[in-house]
Amino acid sequence: MRFRMDREPPRPAGIAEARATLIGSLVLLAAGVALYAIFAPSVDAVALQVAGTARRANQVIGGRAPAFRSALGWDFVLIAGYTASLVWICQLGRRVFWTRPLSWAAVAGGGLAVAAGAFNVAQDALLLIVLRRVPVHTGWPLKVVQALSFAKFSSLLFAGVIGACAWGTALGRVVFRERIERKIRALGSDAVIPPPPTERGFRADPRPVHLDTSPAGEAADHWNQDWRVPRAPAHLGICVSGGGVRAGTVALGALQALRTQLLRARYLLSVSGGGYVAGAFQLALQTQEDMDPASQASPKDVFTPGSLEEDHVRRHTSYVSDGPRQWLAALGALLRGVISSLAVIALTVAAAGIATGWFYRATRIADLHRLRRYLANGAKPVLKGPGFLYPTRGVGIAILGLAVLAVLLHVARLLSASFTGRRAATLGRVANAAILLAILFGLVGAGIPAVVWLSVWLIWRAGWHATGGTIATTGAVTGGLMYVGTLLAALWRKRRSITGAVGGLRGLFTKRITGQVVPNSMAQLLLLWICTLAVLGALVLVSGWVAATGINRSRWSVAPIVGLGIVIVFFDQTSMSLHPFYRRRLASAFAVRRGERRGEPVAVQYDYDREGTPLFPYASEVEPFPKLIVCAAANLTGQEVTPPGRRAVSYTLADDFVGGPQVGWVRTEKLQTLVEESPIKRDLTVQAAVAISGAAFASAMGSQTRFFEVFLALSNARLGAWLPNPGFIARKLDHVEDWTVPGLPRIRRLSYFAREILGLHPETSRMLLCTDGGHYDNTGLVELLRHRCRLAICIDATGDTPPFATKLAQAITLAHEELGVTVTLRPNSRDLVPGSADPLEPKDPLTALNARLSKDLVIVGDVTYPGPVHYQEDVARRFASLTSNRGVLIVAKAALTRDLPYELLSYALEDAAFPRDGTADQWFNCEQFDAYQALGRVLGERAEGLIAGLQDKDDRPVFPSGG
Repeated sequence: MRFRMDREPPRPAGIAEARATLIGSLVLLAAGVALYAIFAPSVDAVALQVAGTARRANQVIGGRAPAFRSALGWDFVLIAGYTASLVWICQLGRRVFWTRPLSWAAVAGGGLAVAAGAFNVAQDALLLIVLRRVPVHTGWPLKVVQALSFAKFSSLLFAGVIGACAWGTALGRVVFRERIERKIRALGSDAVIPPPPTERGFRADPRPVHLDTSPAGEAADHWNQDWRVPRAPAHLGICVSGGGVRAGTVALGALQALRTQLLRARYLLSVSGGGYVAGAFQLALQTQEDMDPASQASPKDVFTPGSLEEDHVRRHTSYVSDGPRQWLAALGALLRGVISSLAVIALTVAAAGIATGWFYRATRIADLHRLRRYLANGAKPVLKGPGFLYPTRGVGIAILGLAVLAVLLHVARLLSASFTGRRAATLGRVANAAILLAILFGLVGAGIPAVVWLSVWLIWRAGWHATGGTIATTGAVTGGLMYVGTLLAALWRKRRSITGAVGGLRGLFTKRITGQVVPNSMAQLLLLWICTLAVLGALVLVSGWVAATGINRSRWSVAPIVGLGIVIVFFDQTSMSLHPFYRRRLASAFAVRRGERRGEPVAVQYDYDREGTPLFPYASEVEPFPKLIVCAAANLTGQEVTPPGRRAVSYTLADDFVGGPQVGWVRTEKLQTLVEESPIKRDLTVQAAVAISGAAFASAMGSQTRFFEVFLALSNARLGAWLPNPGFIARKLDHVEDWTVPGLPRIRRLSYFAREILGLHPETSRMLLCTDGGHYDNTGLVELLRHRCRLAICIDATGDTPPFATKLAQAITLAHEELGVTVTLRPNSRDLVPGSADPLEPKDPLTALNARLSKDLVIVGDVTYPGPVHYQEDVARRFASLTSNRGVLIVAKAALTRDLPYELLSYALEDAAFPRDGTADQWFNCEQFDAYQALGRVLGERAEGLIAGLQDKDDRPVFPSGG
């Protein structure tokens, strides 16, 4: 049967066929094992297989040649049982594993099962020939038997793992089939807008979707696909950029000053820190059932200067920790995350070590047991160091023979220039499979034993021996290194004035350090490398120690495996990360609304544990306030969707839809119903959306450094969350009755943690790792232009490195790449460059400040969409209908100018970091808050002033007279 994995998936298996396979494969395996166990004589068959020499074989046989011949005869029954069982279940796995790589793995598992059976048959046949003459005098057949035995066990190892995964997966799909089908059918056919198909892979075929997408032309299909957004174009939209508390505070001042335009805007898009305040506006507008609506905030007065909610935010901008108690809570949360991560990894490593010991003890590929005596107390003074575990000759023959075969196949492929089409492709796949198999055989025969030997040698060399105290000390040191590294990663770029933010500890310092920013440095990277390598080294040593000590023979050896199983089945990995802590702390500062106590108005925090703020309805529009759209980033690997250097795509969260054009869209209300019984529902709230959008500290950061991401994953310093993939839901909705396509996972299990460590984020996954929207576009401008706003206002408080506004430039480039939108900044764009303003007098005392002054804070750009956009009449916001491909962009950039208020210039002279305090600085004091809010207010006022009479390229006002 031929199957092209890059075209169509195999025919789905029927439910009856699946049940028959699940039962039949077990019956075949059990029958083979039972018949062999009952009728085969009790002989050490494995010892004969690995003897390798005539002398050793004669010692094993010991006059029982007939018993060995009988056992070999019954071994053919066992071979038939396990080969048929594994091939059968892998054939089912090929249909159950719906993604291309896993389907290939199932095919490989079936092939390895056949190979294992063939190796076993050849091995037994050769042994039967050898046993005709006893005692044995010729050694070379035994070396071939040794090679065949190694090849058999190695093939069985991988085939068995694949088969077990296929069997367990198929069983789960069969058991939960009806419940999943019932939930998916309840979504309805209009619940999902699928993503566009990729060049390869299994994706839901896009159904006809009638969206006003402003087509860019028949030849610009890529742009047309990225225009897919389930919302109408807008006359006016506003975006507030990322940048932590810095950006949030600037956004607060800007939105206060832009109140008139804010209430005329159709969309308010936020990224990261800008979302802190945008989400706060939205939640402050939600009314309480037991409160008088007249006393609640309205769009016209929410967060007005002097309001209760503004005062609450001002008092909580140091939201991570403020004072010794909150500092201890924050450090404790970080420590808890490190300990939980270390515990999970330690369980995994211990279970792997035990399984390794079991495997090598049963197959005798390498004698790990002889290393045990070097781990005994006092072994170092008495014993010479452990000798290296050299592979046996049979193992070397098998590995070398397979490597030679792989080389010959590749040579044949190069010489077969006449081969075309399928023949050449088949030869190439066979050659690649031979290389992969040679690598796997080398790993089993030489790699793993070498790692175990190295671990034992290092432990022997250090004189370490296992006691309760030494094990506890080693664990504490390993956890301490991870904790120190995490603190370095989290706090290194914090302003040194952090010493003054630790309330009760402030008295320990006599001098407040201000205006100095600690940059990234080689020292930080070196320390993180040391911490990471030390932790990885400790884990390798633990694995080798467990494999070599013979602990696998103890009754307690199942404890780590049972513990790991409990973690896999019952623990949600996102809930174990720092994301819940981050989400709660953000909510304590920005989830607030007006209330009453004893007849007096007060600001009342949301009850975090009782009021979950689900996106629908808490993010629903409160007219005339604009629709809130929170911009995050979905991390993807490979080149199916993203180009090299950009491993993230847009993923937005709103009350109507969740998703993005490249991953698909799903209706928010329907999605919330789908995950009602899952911990995932806690991450589909306004509070969670804001936290995810601000998850700059994550195990996947778009185009950021990979090493840093690995360390953050290992230390559990993960602020992102795994959210449903709308593209996967679309596929399942199109194949409701296909039980082989799974539903969404109820719990984000250990495999998702492993994906974060390994950096595996395929676009076909059921869940997507969503992190800071700045990993895609930190300004929010690309998403605002995707919504085809005729007037786009961008509040840019990103942490650019002068002289140019690099994040703005990147957003303009990305908008053209993905959407075909051209943004042409007007000549005053260079007015944002620090040092472009006329110097203040007197020059000498203000030299440093003058170098930071820009000529202007607000610039204008002309937007050209690739096709005409129809803007409908909006009576409520006083806009007339219009069709045009032109628009205007106003960018208000957080910078310094010579005409800023006196108090802002004074603060800028005192604080050299202003207005570019590091995004990692989440501990704003009142002075910082007031300065950034005032700067934001200036930005809003100047943007407001530009709007009146502003003209587009056609010399027409952006807003017709009268609105």
